[in-house]
Amino acid sequence: MRNQSTAYTYLCLSGQNINERDIFNKIKIKPTSITIGNTGVIFWKYRIDALDALEGIENALIALVEVFKNKTIEIRDLMVTQNIYVKVFVVTHVKAKESGGLYLSNSFIKFLESINAELEFDFYI
Repeated sequence: MRNQSTAYTYLCLSGQNINERDIFNKIKIKPTSITIGNTGVIFWKYRIDALDALEGIENALIALVEVFKNKTIEIRDLMVTQNIYVKVFVVTHVKAKESGGLYLSNSFIKFLESINAELEFDFYI
């Protein structure tokens, strides 16, 4: 039986004066969404859905690293030149009767370090 829990991960670049075109010109990746917060902060997001929250999140994190692993210098440059903040989110929606764990590989942790990103977990039951 397939797990009913869901999950996704996304890399978020945020700042007051983010320009989608400037980011694309630098890293050659289009966002999956762009939102503007209440304070005017712009959030450039690249999201990857997991197969499910219990078994698929590790593969989604691997896929996220694959997309951005050759863009670390460019991301760090954007952080300096455009005052951009970088964070990776892991979001899970776990059904009440399901349980699981989260594995973070060494390569994922090194990737976070290479782009000077923070990591946030949002777990919903």
